[in-house]
Amino acid sequence: MVEQAHEERTQKERSKSEAQAILSYSHAINSGMVEKQLRKLGGIKEIVTNPVSYRVRIRYDPHVLSTETVRSLLKKLVQDRER
Repeated sequence: MVEQAHEERTQKERSKSEAQAILSYSHAINSGMVEKQLRKLGGIKEIVTNPVSYRVRIRYDPHVLSTETVRSLLKKLVQDRER
């Protein structure tokens, strides 16, 4: 019971310092480019791209980075690629 309470508290603490987003990106850009550009942003903890479904899962520090910032970057990559 004590271990369960500790695990619940640890999960809550982790959720304050870590967030996760699953976003789609365009087929116009490749997954390597997505990863390379996302790694330039501060606060990224993990990036997992799926080149088949054009989705990227990102674990990040919400105090440093927002989901909206990541969405904006993906949108900019597509726009730059389509030019």
